[in-house]
Formats: sequence, structure tokens, C-alpha cells
Amino acid sequence: MPVSPFSFIHDSVPHANDQVVCYQTHTTPAVHDMIRANFDQSIHIRETIRGPRYCPSLESKVKRFSEKESHLIWLEPEGLPEHTSTVYPNGISNTMPEDIQQKFLRMIPGLENVVMTQPGYGVEYDHVDPRELKRTLETKRVTGLYMAGQINGTTGYEEAAAQGLLAGANAGLAAVHSKAECESQEAPQLTLDRSDGYLGVLIDDLITRGVNEPYRVFTARSEYRLSSRANNADLRLTRRAAALGLVRDSARLARLDTVEADMAHAQAMLEQVVHLPHIWEAQMGGSRRVVRDGVRKSALDMIRKGFLSEDLWAGARDPENVPPEHIPKARKLAGGPEISAI
Repeated sequence: MPVSPFSFIHDSVPHANDQVVCYQTHTTPAVHDMIRANFDQSIHIRETIRGPRYCPSLESKVKRFSEKESHLIWLEPEGLPEHTSTVYPNGISNTMPEDIQQKFLRMIPGLENVVMTQPGYGVEYDHVDPRELKRTLETKRVTGLYMAGQINGTTGYEEAAAQGLLAGANAGLAAVHSKAECESQEAPQLTLDRSDGYLGVLIDDLITRGVNEPYRVFTARSEYRLSSRANNADLRLTRRAAALGLVRDSARLARLDTVEADMAHAQAMLEQVVHLPHIWEAQMGGSRRVVRDGVRKSALDMIRKGFLSEDLWAGARDPENVPPEHIPKARKLAGGPEISAI
């Protein structure tokens, strides 16, 4: 699978042709027996500890899923081979004593001769009640104090990073405006609703519901999960960020202008190509059945109904309505992830 960049403003990533392989192994019944024999030395399974449900420790997995004879472990290199030989075993976080960790590591297939450079550990921490926060992640009680990450009751790298972006943006915006403007809420702020993206869902859940366990974002938490997608984040959020001065890169904004113009053109082009159902069916070689309700349908209507193929595009190539030089551009937009945003 080709490497995909996280950002719309990049076409590739560093070391795209020099990726490092991760390997997979697993725990064994013997490992589980050793863990069970030392449950008393773990803090992760105490009744008083509310650990992350979706990233459980090895002890928690062994206890909760006692019928399983193995759990997956991903062996993830921590850097390029010329820089480090350290490998992170993802899937066996634990709070066992160091000597026990060394023993069960060497009982895992492929790790018989492993040298442990850093034992696993657990961290207990307190958090504020996130219902004490505003949508800007500023505390209600202390003006100018913004909080992000685990202190708000969340768990996960992405959750913390997203909160840091929003809290940092609002702290920066507050810093360049007067105290009177901030207190009167006349100063610009970055706030997100649930419909704006998953960060909006996260913040709304935190400040309205609070937490009774480490909070994590899932697509299932969002009522707008069909429209809040990675491939349309630029369309949803970049303009708002630019209006607040958070995005100032002219090349990035120009690229967004191009994407929006291309998508508008693709939509207009698709709306122009209209046929009766039996003609669309014939254009697709009879491979798909179209409801013959006698209603003329555009190519855009067909795509919205899930009919997207080379055959359909052949039917959309109407030289009287669609300039041939625009077909590749429109096909790229309609055939890729962006079509869902139309």
C-alpha cells in the first residue's frame, strides 16, 4: 500500500520509499499463566483503578478474556535501522515488576533472546471535571487558563493533540486581544460544534456530560460521522482557521481554492448529463439494474445511488455537454474520496 500523507498540502512523506516493516507475534498460555500467578502485583486490575477501556493492560486482557489463549502483539521499530534497534511491543502494556516482565517477554514467540531496555509502567493521575470548561477549553473559574489532554479526563494521543490545537489557538487569540474584549466575548474564538468534526464531538461530550472513565473518540459517538471525514477536513475547517488567522499559508489557501473550484465544476458537469434509466443501464453494459421509473436521472444522481464505474463514465462522456479536457479532472474528483462531499 502506498504511503499516504496526513496533510492535504503534501503529496508524499519523508522516507516514503524507505518504510520499516512491523512484525506481529502473540502471547501464549504460558505467558497468561505467569500473569495470573502475579495478579496481586499489578495495579491495573484493582477495583479502585478505572483504566482505559479501549487500550487495556495485558493483565486486564488476561483477566477479562480468560477464554483467549493469545493476544496480538505488534513489534514496532522506534526508528530507522541506522538510528536505533529498539522495538516497541504494542499490546502488552502492564504494571508487573521488572523481573516478571523480562521473563514473560522471553516466553513470547520471536522474543526468546530479547533484551528489555525499559520496563512497562502504569501512571495514576487525577483530572479536572471537564464540565468546568468552556467550549474554548478555558476554565470557567480562572480566566486565561486553558486545559488540554489527560487533565480533562481523556486518553489517547490524538485526543490530547486535538485539544492542544484548540486550546492553544484560543489561548493565542486571547493573548493578542484586550482583557475587556475577552471578557465580553468580543475577541475571536475557535469553537467547534458536533457537526464540525470529531473534536467538536469530543469537547461537547466533555463539557456537557463529564467523564467517569478515560474518554476516547469513536466514529459511533458522532451523529455526523458520514460527513465528518478525513478527506473533507480541508473543506470543513480551513476557511474557518484562515478567518481567525490560524492559517496564513497562501499556497495552502490557493490549493483549497483549486479543490473547491474543481469540485464545483465536477458537480455541474455531472448534473448536465441526463438520461432515462434504461439508457443508463445500457451505458453500463447491463451489468447493473436501474429502477425503470421513467424519471430522467443525471450522472450525479446515479453516483449518489452508488452507480460509479468506468461504464457509467462512458455514458457521461457526452461531447455536447462535457468538454473532453474536463473529463479526467471530473473523474478524479468523482472517483476519489471527494465524491462523498458533493
